[in-house]
Amino acid sequence: MRNKILILIATLALLAPISIFAMTIGPSTGGSIIFDISPQNPGTNTEVVVKADTYSDDIDRCKVSWYLNGKLEVEGIGRKNFSFKTGAAGKLMTVKMIIQTLEGAQIERSFSVNPGDIDLIWQADTYVPPFYKGKALATTGSKVKVIAIPNFVSANGVKIQAGDIIYKWKNKNGNLSSGHGMNSITTEMPIPVIDNEITVEASDLQGNITATKTLKLKSANPRILVYEDLPLTGTEWSRASWSAVNLVGEESTLRVEPYFFSNPTSSADKNLNITWTLNGKTFSPNENSDRVAIFRNELGQEVTSNLEISVTNLKKAYQSAKGIFTIKSQPKLFKF
Repeated sequence: MRNKILILIATLALLAPISIFAMTIGPSTGGSIIFDISPQNPGTNTEVVVKADTYSDDIDRCKVSWYLNGKLEVEGIGRKNFSFKTGAAGKLMTVKMIIQTLEGAQIERSFSVNPGDIDLIWQADTYVPPFYKGKALATTGSKVKVIAIPNFVSANGVKIQAGDIIYKWKNKNGNLSSGHGMNSITTEMPIPVIDNEITVEASDLQGNITATKTLKLKSANPRILVYEDLPLTGTEWSRASWSAVNLVGEESTLRVEPYFFSNPTSSADKNLNITWTLNGKTFSPNENSDRVAIFRNELGQEVTSNLEISVTNLKKAYQSAKGIFTIKSQPKLFKF
């Protein structure tokens, strides 16, 4: 009776799934094989290391054979480690291990891996001006949307759609959310000293394909740039100023653009406070917009001034920036 119980336990151990892989269990006599597979969720074209052990036999003294897709790859005494490289998405790979024990028994086990890939892209809900060709960066306190783009192909070559996959999202603090077809999540950037680390685990409905991907986001700093507004052509978006501004004429208009501050929740939501200071004196800019100020050169000669612009997000404690500019204003060189 005791022998029957031991055989039953060994059989149940063999039938237990290993991590996320679809398993094909071969016959086993006299013991069971334990696999340690790294990485647990291998993607496409990924090096996989398999370490094997057995409860009942000293594997270091046994003859071990490793097969990949039916082809003998490695054989020898105590060869308990095996490595292989996965292929493209949907390319099923079967690994089989056979142990010949000292007593002449054979222990055999196999498993299959169908690799899948997943990419993560992100979008920060922060402000950039029109015609800006770069990416809106994430800053402390800003919202970020992370989107998973899986590349899953079933064993029979059918591509699995993103909406037919189960997603589990988490960060350093634990689980965020999970669900069928939930291929995106919106989160908030933490305080400056902490990176935002988002991990998603995606698997098909049968659990045969699983992929894991982690995205690490660092908070950028908000910044301030100024542009000149011209009467006829409007804002000179191609000419941004970081520190020095050259103005020509008796009257010039400057526009400040606060990059990477969180967007307001609505058009009526005034979330930014903008302060203009010229030569140490704070002044009110254009009455219609605190992003625009008019400068006049009434002396008719070259004038150098110091301009300081401070921007603070009233609803985000860590979002602020200051710009210091040297303004050189000169009258028109030619008068008609």
